[in-house]
Amino acid sequence: MPPRECQPRASRRGRQGACAAALLALLACRGPAFADEHGAGGPPPSVPLATVIERARAAFPGRVLEVERERESTGWIYEVKVLTDTGRVVEIGLDAVTLEMLWVEGDGPDQRHDD
Repeated sequence: MPPRECQPRASRRGRQGACAAALLALLACRGPAFADEHGAGGPPPSVPLATVIERARAAFPGRVLEVERERESTGWIYEVKVLTDTGRVVEIGLDAVTLEMLWVEGDGPDQRHDD
């Protein structure tokens, strides 16, 4: 087989066209990636991480250990795990659109919880 630069242009174009057609067919069969990843509920809301952390720390001052964004049956929520200044670990559920506090779980009652 001759080196690649010696091959006629038509054969390279043919391969490129075949690859492009195969890629388009693959994408057409898969459907939109957005629907596959997020389901019928649409994309998750985009609230800056700093805003989510600020909201959690306003209710429970301390160190934010973890933030997760999840789809629940009622909509998108942020789950924020905080090590409070009193040494307790609490997990806070925040509505991902309004940042309203939905629930709090933790080691026990904490002294501060401003809603």
